[in-house]
Amino acid sequence: MDTKKGQLITLVVFGVFIFIGLAAIVTQRGRSNGEQPLVPVTVWGTFDAGTLRSLIAESGMDPKLVIYTEFREEEFDQEFIEALARGEGPDALLLPHQRLLRHKDKLVPVPYDAFPERQYKNTFVEGSELYLSPAGIWAIPFSVDPIVMYWNRDIFTKVGRINPPEYWDEFPELVEDITLKENTFTITRASAALGEYRNITHAKELLSLLFIKSGNPLLSIDQEGNYGSLLLRNLGYQEKPALSALRFYTQFANPSRSTYTWNRSLPESREAFLSGDLALYFGYASEIEGLERANPNLNFEMAPIPQVREADFSKTYGEFLGFSFLKRSQNIAQAYLTFVELSAVSAANLYDASNVVPVRKSELAVNQVTAEKDIAYESAIITRAWLDPEPEETDDIFQDMVENILANRSTLVSALEGAQGRLSIVLEEINSQ
Repeated sequence: MDTKKGQLITLVVFGVFIFIGLAAIVTQRGRSNGEQPLVPVTVWGTFDAGTLRSLIAESGMDPKLVIYTEFREEEFDQEFIEALARGEGPDALLLPHQRLLRHKDKLVPVPYDAFPERQYKNTFVEGSELYLSPAGIWAIPFSVDPIVMYWNRDIFTKVGRINPPEYWDEFPELVEDITLKENTFTITRASAALGEYRNITHAKELLSLLFIKSGNPLLSIDQEGNYGSLLLRNLGYQEKPALSALRFYTQFANPSRSTYTWNRSLPESREAFLSGDLALYFGYASEIEGLERANPNLNFEMAPIPQVREADFSKTYGEFLGFSFLKRSQNIAQAYLTFVELSAVSAANLYDASNVVPVRKSELAVNQVTAEKDIAYESAIITRAWLDPEPEETDDIFQDMVENILANRSTLVSALEGAQGRLSIVLEEINSQ
């Protein structure tokens, strides 16, 4: 038998046995009038601990049921690996989707016998299906933080524009209306931070967004659970979607183009927006309160991400958080039940507590009171993402791809080929685990 296939079968069997007690636990809890079990479960993650505890308290769950430890994102991986080396660690993780694949070998998926695929798809937004695999479900979705567009109302008023752009094909004309230059290279007011990489906040998210909206999901997964890169695939289109997305993105940092509106000498895009020198800022929906605090006098609003005119679908990018379960845990069945319930009972209060959005379809179907919340919820429905295998390495890959094009070291095609090759090597390492 193929080694990889044997590992997959072993993992599935292992998962089924671990979750075999779920039916009995569910039955017992149903007969106890909803009383929570007394055995607490431990979870580590990067989500704010105070927010999670308040959500647990507001939900009516026993606060002693969950023992949560929060880590800074840059510290989590080392702390987690060192704990496992000591024979310690939690029952579950609450992590951004970008950190799942690097820890996949330490996790056990939820079998479809415990949570049927159809039920999962009926419960959660479509973007959360990135957690599905032939072996089972790698995480129980908790939240999503979609990328939205923030726009400076004063700048738009000055140039006689009432509303922000709804479609990407509006951007060339928008650049001509808004961008101010002292000379060919000195930009004093930018329309949008696009084209460069190192001084654009969320540059990789923006590129991922453009790849995905063009029709390229970046990764594929086969029946054995192996991931592969799709960057160079045509995927049924006349031109490679990633190629057209990369061409669109880099034009805004090309001084020879009429769309030139951003360069590397400018400040970080978030700071440029806060100082009033950038008309459009692409950021997470959860950033709104931080932007308001950073500059209370900035006259700005939130808007949905522009879409492709006459496209059959609308999409944005976002960050998903989910509960994953560790192989080493002796309490997986209990952890599973606890976090499925927490995902459900905390959904109504999640956005008000943290500005991230619940992933349950039933909650997103409810009309929202504020414009910002309504935009965030609508954006959550169309949010997609990809299981970034190694965030730091792929950040370097994307940066080199963009900067080699801008420096004329690579053509669009050769830059994409280089990124494809490097991403494939990273995925091979993940698949071999």
